[in-house]
Amino acid sequence: MQIAYAQDRPMVEVASVKLHPPDENAQWMISPQPGGRLIMRMTPERLVSVAYRVQMDQVVNAPSWAKSDTYDILVKVREGAAVNIDTIGPIARELLEERFQATTHMGTRELPVYLLVAAREPGSTGPRLMPSQMDCTLRGGPPPPRTAADPAPAAAARCGLTQRAGQINMGGFPIDAFTRVLSSLAGRVVVNRTGLEGNWDLDLEFAPDAVTGSPAPSATDAPSLFTALQEQLGLKLESGRAPVPVVVVDNIARPTAD
Repeated sequence: MQIAYAQDRPMVEVASVKLHPPDENAQWMISPQPGGRLIMRMTPERLVSVAYRVQMDQVVNAPSWAKSDTYDILVKVREGAAVNIDTIGPIARELLEERFQATTHMGTRELPVYLLVAAREPGSTGPRLMPSQMDCTLRGGPPPPRTAADPAPAAAARCGLTQRAGQINMGGFPIDAFTRVLSSLAGRVVVNRTGLEGNWDLDLEFAPDAVTGSPAPSATDAPSLFTALQEQLGLKLESGRAPVPVVVVDNIARPTAD
C-alpha cells in the first residue's frame, strides 16, 4: 500500500516505507532521481539527521529500534516540486511527521569535534579525491543521459554517496556531505574546514576495525580511517571542542507496513 498525501503538503505526494530485510545488505544510501523521485535506505535515526542536516552525533534521545531498524523509502514529490540536495531535508521531515509520528526540538551541547582540514599544500588533494564533473545535487537539473558510447564511470565518479564496511564512495556531492559520513565512523561531529568548494568525487578504503587510528593490528592490510584520509584524500582530522546544535527526539514510532 502506498500513502497519497493531501495537496496542502508542501513536498511529498506519494511515499512507500518498507522495513529492509534483515538478511540483506543494509548499507545506507540517498539517491535523488530525475522525475521527482527520491530513493533512500536508512534507519529512522539517520533520517532525522538528514531531515535537519546534522550529523549522527547531533541526534539525541532516539530509541534503540530507531538506531537499528533500516527502512527502504521511495518518495514521489508533488508536481512542480524538485528533488535535489536542498529539498531532501524538507522531504525527510515530512516523512518523519507523517510516517513515523516524530516530534523533535532543537538544543545545543558542547561536544568533542574533529576538524576536517587539508593535510597538503593549498590546492593539492590526494589521489582519490578530485573535483567532480557531475552535479549530483540536481541543483542544476537532472544530469544528461549516458549513451552507449560513453565509458562506464569509475566507482568514485558515479552519482551518489554510499558507505559500506571499510569503504566510502561519493560522486558529485560537496565535502559537507562526506563529513556527515565521517562523523558516524569517527565517533565525533566532524566540521568541514577544508576550504574545498563545489562537488567532489572520492573513493576511500580503510580497515573497518581500525577507524580510530588505534595501533592494534587489523585483519587486513588496509590503513586506519585517519591514515587513509591523509594518504588517499590528502585530508586529516584534528581534535577540538565546540558548542554544536543537536536535535532531541521527543517521540518517534514504527511506521505502519506498506
